[in-house]
Amino acid sequence: MKTLCSFLLLCVVAMPLYAQKKDTTLKNTHAIKLLGQASPDKILLRWAASSPYAWKISTEQGVVVERQLIVKSGKVLSPKPAFVKLTTNPLKPLALKDWETLAKKNQFAAIAAQALYGKSFQVSQGAAKTSTTKGMVEMLNQSTELENRYSFALFASDVSKETAQAAALYLEDADVKKDEMYLYKVYVASRPKNTLAIDTGYVYVGVSDYRPLPQIRELHAEFSDKSVLLSWDKNPYNKYFTAYQIERSEDGGKTFKATSELPFLNTEPYGAKEDLKKNFYVDSLKQNQKEYFYRIKGMNAFGQISLPSDTVSGMGYIPLRGNPSITKAYELKNGHIQVEWQFPSETLAQVKGFQIERSKTEQSGFEPLNTQILPVTTTFFVDNKPERSNYYRIKALGKKEGEYALSFPYRVLAQDSIAPNIPEGLEGVVDSNGVVKLTWKKGKEIDLYGYRVFRSNFENQEYSQVSKEPIRKTVFYDTINIKTLSKKVFYKIVALDEVFNASDFSKALLLKRPDKIPPTEANFIHYEALEEGIFLKWASSSSEDVKKHLLYRKEQGSKDWKLIQMFEGKSIQNYLDKDTDLLNVYAYILVAVDESGLESKPSKPIMAKRLDMKIRRAIEKFEVVSDRTNKEIRINWEYPEKDVYAFWIYRSEKGKPLRLLTSTLDVNAKSYIDKEASLNREYQYAIQAIFKDNARSKMSKVILVVY
Repeated sequence: MKTLCSFLLLCVVAMPLYAQKKDTTLKNTHAIKLLGQASPDKILLRWAASSPYAWKISTEQGVVVERQLIVKSGKVLSPKPAFVKLTTNPLKPLALKDWETLAKKNQFAAIAAQALYGKSFQVSQGAAKTSTTKGMVEMLNQSTELENRYSFALFASDVSKETAQAAALYLEDADVKKDEMYLYKVYVASRPKNTLAIDTGYVYVGVSDYRPLPQIRELHAEFSDKSVLLSWDKNPYNKYFTAYQIERSEDGGKTFKATSELPFLNTEPYGAKEDLKKNFYVDSLKQNQKEYFYRIKGMNAFGQISLPSDTVSGMGYIPLRGNPSITKAYELKNGHIQVEWQFPSETLAQVKGFQIERSKTEQSGFEPLNTQILPVTTTFFVDNKPERSNYYRIKALGKKEGEYALSFPYRVLAQDSIAPNIPEGLEGVVDSNGVVKLTWKKGKEIDLYGYRVFRSNFENQEYSQVSKEPIRKTVFYDTINIKTLSKKVFYKIVALDEVFNASDFSKALLLKRPDKIPPTEANFIHYEALEEGIFLKWASSSSEDVKKHLLYRKEQGSKDWKLIQMFEGKSIQNYLDKDTDLLNVYAYILVAVDESGLESKPSKPIMAKRLDMKIRRAIEKFEVVSDRTNKEIRINWEYPEKDVYAFWIYRSEKGKPLRLLTSTLDVNAKSYIDKEASLNREYQYAIQAIFKDNARSKMSKVILVVY
């Protein structure tokens, strides 16, 4: 067994991961775990102990394999036949003398024999010649000897069917029929006194379950300097295979040989959470510029090997190393721009040539300027048609197709004395704590650098700069004093280009300082009775610091309002209430809540019933008369339709959405006086009739009046 040490070292690196795999799949219980695999004319059985303790007892006492016929010709047998033993005597590992012949031609058998019968199972550090293997050996020797024997025995059996059979972990059942299904069980032959119970392993399988092993597809190879990285999908192949055989050909794909005595292990069980979706294998090449061919085969725990994968090939090469760097770039007297660069001389031999690229931005949009690749001896380039703002970068092209290296972008600005345009679209809001948020439209200038923000308490007096540095974005936050007699604050901004040319001031933005009053109420402006529910539409509170709107509902005759929905902000202005029935009439109100938690007055309630909609003609005879003397606005109308329940009158300032002003339940009313209007404003009015059956007229024409 002395020759075993060197081969054991090949396995040491894989064993910690292999042990993790066993822990994941078998858990730390005492049991026999049984797998079954159908072939065209037999059933293959493989089992393993789930713990070092169970392995020790099962190897000492032996195991019994039994079979029970469950299904015949598609019918479940009842009563079920008794279990039949497939082993005359309990199966035990071969005696030590019987392992010698097998171990001479199968190094995995030698590992299993050493695990079963070796006097010591420690791997000598003297055989480990590198710091990595020495560290692995030390870690391995820190484990208990029984765990070492158990892990290596299972490892050797997983990658060698002959080893599994000699270790009493494998059996083939050829006395089977295609129209039958069987239940197999494997259990420890006897339980010694004062030992723990070991659970029996079961598997249900039949010849009809046979499926050929899948052939691995889409093998990929990435060649580099005297090495190749092979990759293939884990899913679904890791479900079928416990290991892979990597094969290489150096004669054009005529003959293939395994790259290593040790197969590539699948160290993650199928179904485990995987950080990577592919298996990776790195192989060393003897030389570059020689074509190598690769293929892989899958190996399962039953000793079956799949057909080889598709073949991939390639050559090793010296990759492009290093990056070009722009040393300087400047504007010439004629307005052209000269760009100069350098590349590490020690790796220049791997460069095919250079390409000059330009963009208006630093991150993307680079386009080549030279139509032909520049020779490797070239170190400068003149841009005859530069833009106002230019980002240059150098692309070094490698000799391998598609390989390149880039310099960092280098910016050059043409001489400029033109200031940016005046900023537009300045807007802002102030919350209840005095925090101001300003936003504006971004300018379209290519060389735009940023903005400065200025503030004043008076529109036409001097403004003070409040931004310490140029603002690169189109948003700015400021904090103002809200405990002051001044109720207004004004803001202006200027734009800066790359050379700090400044635009003129923008138009002044007026903002009102917040007060401690509740938000204005929201108002319903429309509802519809639909088959699926009651559709509500409203105008949100006009207060700028509104945080949410609360929708309440109650049935007619009830006193209690119920919160049915909460809407964040002001953007949502409609809701379909599906939780209604056809018999009840419902009342709805809206309450606005600001950022301070203050609630508005409830909106004027609306009543709605889930009905089919009926639309009546609009009120055509409708007039609005402004009376500044009596400080009122009179609304007159005539509407001859019957069964009118109420008239809804809408009002808003010019250019703003109509809102419900009042609802009169006097069906004989033909006028309404609005005393709540403010002088020196323009208002627009409309009217709508509401019927007893919840039908309504179309909205009247909108009348504009100056008051």
